[in-house]
Amino acid sequence: MLPRKYALGCRHFLKIAVLCGIMSSIANGNEPIQWKFRKDERVAIEVDQNSVIQESSRTETKIRQRTSIVWDVIDVDSTGIATIEHKTQRVRLSVSEPKEELSADSDTDTTASALHPKLQGIWAIAIAPMKSTFRFRLNSLGDIVDYETSKTTDTTDNLKVVVAFPKDGPKIGEPWTVQSQMEKDRSTLLLTTSYQLVGKETVDGRDLSKIKTSTAFKLDKGSEAKLVNQNAFGLIWFDPVQGKVARSENHQEIGIELDNEGTTTTQSIQQSTEISYRFESMQR
Repeated sequence: MLPRKYALGCRHFLKIAVLCGIMSSIANGNEPIQWKFRKDERVAIEVDQNSVIQESSRTETKIRQRTSIVWDVIDVDSTGIATIEHKTQRVRLSVSEPKEELSADSDTDTTASALHPKLQGIWAIAIAPMKSTFRFRLNSLGDIVDYETSKTTDTTDNLKVVVAFPKDGPKIGEPWTVQSQMEKDRSTLLLTTSYQLVGKETVDGRDLSKIKTSTAFKLDKGSEAKLVNQNAFGLIWFDPVQGKVARSENHQEIGIELDNEGTTTTQSIQQSTEISYRFESMQR
């Protein structure tokens, strides 16, 4: 059966790559590496996340979550700061065990109560971002300046752009670090992500800047979970001409301990996430 403490132990980590899966330096001739947006532009983001979870001696559970997200660029000011409307359009979830496979699709499965009981808790977490559409402002470094919303949610609190650049611009071989945090269920997950520009790679005729990443996690002292081991690394391919990420991939292995009324259980989580980006004009 599904690990009974699955949601408590893993939901922190299942969202990291979604958004968990953005100054200048010279790459591709004279093109700086920075985020660029145009008014009325649409960025279609596809997130494909695969997780394998093992709790103590129980059978492993495989989870695949595919999320379709849209960023509509409402405006871009004279300094390059873009006002972006964020919408989660579709979520597809599948859970696989040796003797059972379950799935759900937000296009057809609108309520958690109609699903198999094993899916209901995970599905409620997966589709929560679909309940809120909000706007935020993003500068050319990839920093979120502010939100245009009167009410914050888990989605706004935990929104992360896949890459943020240093003020002086990335230089080949020189790492830079970005610290952030995610809030969930009165617990705080602290993230320290290291980036390093390693050079260029030609993909489908485009010269892309290749960036290597690694991330360290830390839970606050009040968390019911304890990290016992971790390893997270990835790659980002950034198009300096378009001023956006072309695609990214991330892999992580996490071991955690959970204290359930004096009984300690362990969970091992292996997760791979691929994010692809497509750019088009908004249909008005």
